[in-house]
Amino acid sequence: MILDQQLQDLLSGYGQGERPADEIWADQRQALPHWEHLLLQIKQIGVQELNNRKLEIERVLADNGVSYNLYKDKKSNERAWQLDPIPFLIAPGVWKQIKAGIEQRVQLMNLIFKDLYGPRQLIKSGIIPADLIFGDRQFLRNCDQITYPDEHVILQYAADISRSPDGQLWIIGDRAQAPSGMAYTLENRVAMARALPEFFAKAKVKKLVPYYQLWKNYLVNATGSKIDEPLVAILTPGPFSATYFEHTFMSAMQGFELVQGQDLMVKDGFLWMKTLSGLERVDILIRHLDDRYCDPLSLKPDSQLGVAGLLEVIRKGNVRLVNPLGSGVLENPGLMAFMPTICKYFLDEPLKLPNIASWWCGQASERQYVIEHMSELVIKDLHQLGGSRTIFGWELSQKDKEQVIAKINKYPFRFVGQEQAIFSTSPTWNQSFLEPRRTVLRCFATSGGDEYDVMPGGLTRSAPEAGNNHVSNRSGGIGKDTWVISDEKVKPIRFKPSKSISTHSYKRLEGLPSRMGEQLFWMGRYLMRVKLNARILRIILKRQSEIENFDDPVDRETLPILLQGLTHSTMTYPGFVGEEGEANVASPEIELKSILHEDERTGTLAYSVKMLKNAGIAVRNRWSTDTWRMFDQLSQHWENWQKEASDHHRSARSALDELVINCAALQGFIVGSLSIEEGRPLLDIGLQLEKAILQTSLLRTFLCSKRSAEVEQEVMDALLLTLESLSSYRHRYRGEIRLDGIIDLLLLDDTYPQSLNFSIRKLKEDLDKLPSILERKKLRPDQKSILKVYSDLQLADLNELMETKGEGNYRENLEVLLGEIYGKLAEASSNIQATFFSHSYYKPQKSVFLFDSDV
Repeated sequence: MILDQQLQDLLSGYGQGERPADEIWADQRQALPHWEHLLLQIKQIGVQELNNRKLEIERVLADNGVSYNLYKDKKSNERAWQLDPIPFLIAPGVWKQIKAGIEQRVQLMNLIFKDLYGPRQLIKSGIIPADLIFGDRQFLRNCDQITYPDEHVILQYAADISRSPDGQLWIIGDRAQAPSGMAYTLENRVAMARALPEFFAKAKVKKLVPYYQLWKNYLVNATGSKIDEPLVAILTPGPFSATYFEHTFMSAMQGFELVQGQDLMVKDGFLWMKTLSGLERVDILIRHLDDRYCDPLSLKPDSQLGVAGLLEVIRKGNVRLVNPLGSGVLENPGLMAFMPTICKYFLDEPLKLPNIASWWCGQASERQYVIEHMSELVIKDLHQLGGSRTIFGWELSQKDKEQVIAKINKYPFRFVGQEQAIFSTSPTWNQSFLEPRRTVLRCFATSGGDEYDVMPGGLTRSAPEAGNNHVSNRSGGIGKDTWVISDEKVKPIRFKPSKSISTHSYKRLEGLPSRMGEQLFWMGRYLMRVKLNARILRIILKRQSEIENFDDPVDRETLPILLQGLTHSTMTYPGFVGEEGEANVASPEIELKSILHEDERTGTLAYSVKMLKNAGIAVRNRWSTDTWRMFDQLSQHWENWQKEASDHHRSARSALDELVINCAALQGFIVGSLSIEEGRPLLDIGLQLEKAILQTSLLRTFLCSKRSAEVEQEVMDALLLTLESLSSYRHRYRGEIRLDGIIDLLLLDDTYPQSLNFSIRKLKEDLDKLPSILERKKLRPDQKSILKVYSDLQLADLNELMETKGEGNYRENLEVLLGEIYGKLAEASSNIQATFFSHSYYKPQKSVFLFDSDV
């Protein structure tokens, strides 16, 4: 293809004729055939429209909540996923080479794993030095000699691929523990298909969806005919994992249950998942934890992410793990130095995709080479894990180099030297032209039973800017859709239902995992807590502004009562309560600022918003897209205001207004889209229970003491505003605000949605929907507590509640009733937690024990 002027302008920032270092060029000013179609499409669509489509891609990804979490920033650890509108193209012949190489590589990984934890012929025959394996902390001695029923032990594998400076495809890294990136790969394709459908119109791009269907079908059938409905679960470290989005995506897409270590337990030699109704056996566990964290009993004692006793269940063959514990040793970079020999030993053939050149320092000549060429090499320490193991020799000072050499000479078996990976470049869009950026492709393979299948595509990442050699997600790498060109006809990209197979699905509330139910319960509680506390804060700030402007003595007398109500509601003691709180009442700004901004202080509004966000992220795989958008809007608006650091009352009240509105909208979205089977009763219970607790606290603070008529009017007015009931009160009573009307409306009326009695009745109904764990027709402890409250409210007499004692300044009957209600609500909360989430209420039975009863 001869480049015309328009294409030359698009490629003005692009190096010409740099093949084989660049993917696009065949030779000087001649693009490879499979890139010609794409360049013409880019020319046809034009610069401005391509920028518009890039914005559309960003919208699609944002709507789908695609993100990558960064550990280093606790305040804002979530980074939006970035996708380049220019795909990464792989020609048919190149793909054939890659596919064959990946198939061979995963077979080798499977054979190596079985040998290292079995007969160890590779070590006995001298092909692999013993020190290389036994000196690697990722070799788990506890996993030695475990037998597996199937030929394929490594069920999922990924390899990072690029080109060497001479144009040779090579593998630069193996991923065998918990390969990540499959969800991002599919989201890249979906976003591209929606934003740039014309790019696909005539390009012959292999489809991705069948690979995901194959993966699911194999897993649910991996237990054979022994289990009709296998329970498949995905084990995640939790919402703060870098790839938590992927865990939730794969769970929702494949219909597998998303669990954390605390959701699981070992009993009678099997792995069980805690559900609302008890324990359900887990048959297949897809782990996204590193080996060492999976079992604190046998591996890393201080791990809080795994399941105590998991290794023993694996040894007994009672759960299938993807991938097996101990597979981290396959990621040892020192193995690459021996892979050609290993391949010849097992398969009697050469490597179809070579490794990046590697030298293990446990061998004298290789060690000497690494020391002499350190300035040109990457040094990896096997005793370190992840990115911390990498040392870039060219960045070392002379002193640092000497220290590294001393370590290598002292512990040679720990260190591996590797050639610096200068990745090939591919075109990336830069607002008005294409520019070359370093690119790495991650390919995926999965066991399909008798053979391994390779995804016809993969996760391609490019550097964040031209000239940058760092391509990882953590360094700001940008995703690219990967197109494997073939002779197949292109069809619209749609999700297809899986073939008719026996899969585990939850059709009843009883099957909801306990932690998921707990997160929904606390989601409801924090949602209500944020909403009510934001309202009372808004009223207090307004009252402060009025005092500054008008200095009304009634306002000054009312404000301390409102401040005390805030402290009781948030439980940020001493706050404005008691002798210690008197100074804060006199000068409330510091305490109010703390409640608004300090998210590490339990009970503050900032803390409640943070906990609301944590609970929401934990259940995001059960949310609709609109719900997630609303949740993201709530979080973003609050975080933006926090960053402003403005203490002005008007700014704070505006932020609180926004927060209240967003909370109400989010509550509506969740309640409207969450089914009973998905746990809506738990959310409703959390909402009503928190509302009842806070309302009881406010009623006690505002109504039990009798005050002057003017102050009592102001306090009751604030109470009605906090509980969204001022207009309802005026509509019903058509007169001034009076105590009897307040008590009748907000406490006793079980038909009014904002009353305490209504919340208790609704709470009672929702608790009845939860599974019974006792004998038939017998009430659970939580039901008894709420029934007692409901009965007390039905029997309460309005006139008696209004009576005052002593000198007429204290409504003792009202205080006693509200005090008893508060205690019963707290009791119900504890019983719900013990019965359905921690499972500590049950009568003595084996299901709560971690070990066999005869041990």
